[in-house]
Amino acid sequence: MSSGESPLFRRKSTAIEERARDALVAFLCRLHRRPLTRLLALYFPEGLPEGFNSPKSLRVETEVETNLSSRVDIMIAGMKNLLFVEVKVDAGEQVGQYEKYIHYFESRGYCVTAGGLINRSPAPRSRSHAPFFKALGVRRIFWSELLKDFGTYFAGLAEYELFRENLATISPAIGISKTGHLKENSLITTRVEALCAFYMRLLSRLDGVSGRVWQSGNSGYCLTFGLPSWAQKFQEPWYYRAYLCLETGTASTFKFSVMLWDRAKSSNISWFESHRSALVNYYTSRGFDVGRNEGRSWHRRVSWVAPYSLQGLRYANAFWNRRLPVKGNGELLTSPSLLRDCITNCLEFVSIIDSSVDRTMGARASA
Repeated sequence: MSSGESPLFRRKSTAIEERARDALVAFLCRLHRRPLTRLLALYFPEGLPEGFNSPKSLRVETEVETNLSSRVDIMIAGMKNLLFVEVKVDAGEQVGQYEKYIHYFESRGYCVTAGGLINRSPAPRSRSHAPFFKALGVRRIFWSELLKDFGTYFAGLAEYELFRENLATISPAIGISKTGHLKENSLITTRVEALCAFYMRLLSRLDGVSGRVWQSGNSGYCLTFGLPSWAQKFQEPWYYRAYLCLETGTASTFKFSVMLWDRAKSSNISWFESHRSALVNYYTSRGFDVGRNEGRSWHRRVSWVAPYSLQGLRYANAFWNRRLPVKGNGELLTSPSLLRDCITNCLEFVSIIDSSVDRTMGARASA
């Protein structure tokens, strides 16, 4: 990133979020990165990580491509520390988007901080992501906070006035916050906090297993987890293949699923192509419901039948026929017996997945 016109802009931006991001980065460039220090201070009020103290030495890039079929809005890296920022104006935030970027950069050896630059707090609704953002360590600031801070240091400078004019042209609503702080529906937030806390307690009791809380689009709040050894077994860096979620449309039943292939996270299609028939047969023999996306849609799922076509494949997963009831209206998420049942079943589920590749390789060897 250099002063003046930035070489970072790889394509013409059309979305409001992209244009607002580009206006911000252009402002950083025009003042030779001086505002970058203020931006970082907002995300790290407790002090900058190692390698972030010299703005001119930092790598700053936009639209950083990943193997996840999407691009990171802004990436700032110094030594082994990395901050990525997702810029939002009208678009909503997704837990899954933050989670997959955290995993992507961690798999490349970085100590990662996830940041959101948002324009307004969500209205009260039937779900609240706040506890899951907190569990993932996502640091979110308002455009209004950013502009107030920038105004303190750069008001009166032509570069700052141009920046504000550019934002106003993109959307007059940028920086106008009616709340001034992140406010959530307290009842909804309390229920989601209980679920998130339950997932984190459960994960801490699964020896040798690592994972994260996860949510994407209209899907339920999940715990996604796996064994580090699955990276080698499945020939993929990504190994959080096991999912524990509440049944869609209810808060009274936990369900288990395993992701066999996900275009957003998987990259080694050749290994999966070679082993898919044996994998499907293995899970089917265990009573799993094995399916894939219908056509090229992410939103419709159908049973995956022989010859297991890969045309238009976006994901393939398998649901275990095991279900765990959650009695009451979610209050019993604090129940020791429910936690014990989940631990037992999660470990059994991990064992089933762990054996799937061993059985698959054995089936191919004897074929």
